[in-house]
Amino acid sequence: MSRKPRMMPEPVSAERPLDSLIEGLAPAAERRLGSGPPVQGQHPIHPRVLEVRTGEGQELVFVGWSDPGGARALHEGLRRMIEATLLNALTQPAVRGEAVLSRRWTGLRFLSFADVTGIERAVQAFGMSAVPFDDEAGQDVMTVIRAEAEAMGRPVPGTPIHAFRSRVDMQDGTWGDKLLTLQRWMAERMGDDVWGATPGGPSKLLSLYLREEVGESIEPTPGGLDRMEFLLVSRSVGVVRWMPPLLFQALCDFIGVVLSASMGVQTSWALCEPEEDGLIPPPLFRVVRAGRMAHLPIGPHVLRWCMMPLLEGEEVPLLSEWLRDEFGGPNRA
Repeated sequence: MSRKPRMMPEPVSAERPLDSLIEGLAPAAERRLGSGPPVQGQHPIHPRVLEVRTGEGQELVFVGWSDPGGARALHEGLRRMIEATLLNALTQPAVRGEAVLSRRWTGLRFLSFADVTGIERAVQAFGMSAVPFDDEAGQDVMTVIRAEAEAMGRPVPGTPIHAFRSRVDMQDGTWGDKLLTLQRWMAERMGDDVWGATPGGPSKLLSLYLREEVGESIEPTPGGLDRMEFLLVSRSVGVVRWMPPLLFQALCDFIGVVLSASMGVQTSWALCEPEEDGLIPPPLFRVVRAGRMAHLPIGPHVLRWCMMPLLEGEEVPLLSEWLRDEFGGPNRA
């Protein structure tokens, strides 16, 4: 089975990209378990992401209150929540510091208080499988869930009907440690730069460190993009394939470099400065296609293509193959 090259399945707002992924996503400062004011209104999927510590580490918890209209609707609603949450973490600027940049979650958990037909299929793409609900480990999160249900005018829930979990994994061992080191070096050089402020800068800096540390020469070509993807993207099956945020941003940045320098596509970088509410727009290009300006939401695309779980036997084309499919250009150089 292969994943066909594709653009975003629905339009993404160039003004507020995260809002078009999920309306009402809580700012990063409010995603901690129990912080921030309760969310008002009736939502089948709770529009605030909770965070809970388990025996394995910190996990993100998504809550389903009611049936949103079947498995497909549940899948789409949960997808928007997961993508917006991960993108906001992946687009944190260097100035936020080591504690923010090196932080990652060990798992994603979905607790459903509704028995949706086909719910297992709805969560499969996120690498989630059914797990027992641990009453002792779940007491803290249930306290918050019940308080938010009461504030929203919902019946106070008991034990979830369904509990699902997926694992968040980063390349481990020596190479995983090296990736975190590369990010730390990049952060020291980037200072208060944000994505789009210095087009080509993040990927040039990463390429410099890759050449100095591991002898990799990354050229601004489709072949160079293949090599960067190989070094940064995990091929583990069934897990969310995490990478350090500044490396994610460098990979997105390098795609623009390849489009412009090697494929002749007129490309400009959107400036991804934090909004007043703390959310950060994901990487976005403006490209000229067929003589017309178009938006290319490269951050969401790289997240889906390179970080969301691979299914057993699934073959995902390289990013360079997707670029050639979308824009044409040289096969490899």
